Amino acid sequence: MLIRYLTPIPPGIPLYVPIIPQPPPTTTKHAAPPPSHDMRMLRLYSSTDYSLLPRDKWGIPDAGEYRADVPERTREDCMAPDAPTLDVILVPGVCFDTKFQRLGHGKGYYDRFIKRYRAYAAQRGDRPPLLVALALTEQMLPFPAAEGTADPADGAGKAEDGGAGVAGGAGDGE
Repeated sequence: MLIRYLTPIPPGIPLYVPIIPQPPPTTTKHAAPPPSHDMRMLRLYSSTDYSLLPRDKWGIPDAGEYRADVPERTREDCMAPDAPTLDVILVPGVCFDTKFQRLGHGKGYYDRFIKRYRAYAAQRGDRPPLLVALALTEQMLPFPAAEGTADPADGAGKAEDGGAGVAGGAGDGE
């Protein structure tokens, strides 16, 4: 996980992580969740907060609604009125094409969040965040990853050793 490389979390730099609440049992497997169960970005406060997070069934730290270092306090939502503007959003993807459009896992969590956050930033008069996706070279495709559904890339680069690529933008699916 990328966070492990950021620890210790630099003081004064707010870091928000995605949380996707479990959908209600009536939601079908491939349907978008109701808005109350859609993805949000909640603040991770410190290295201690991170180290105390419970792990999900895949061993991935799960931030949850409440802080791990101060359990009685809820996490700040990045769309709270006094929250700082997000500068960068790291977006996952299954693959990326030569125009840096991304193909996600098909539920649209990141796409819906990015759309909501861009509208929120515009309403506040803030610039939209830079969208960056980290990818392996094997995830970069020479043909379109998605047809007309992805936002244009914000930037791209490739590691010198050829082991990894970097693409910006958001698109169909996550």
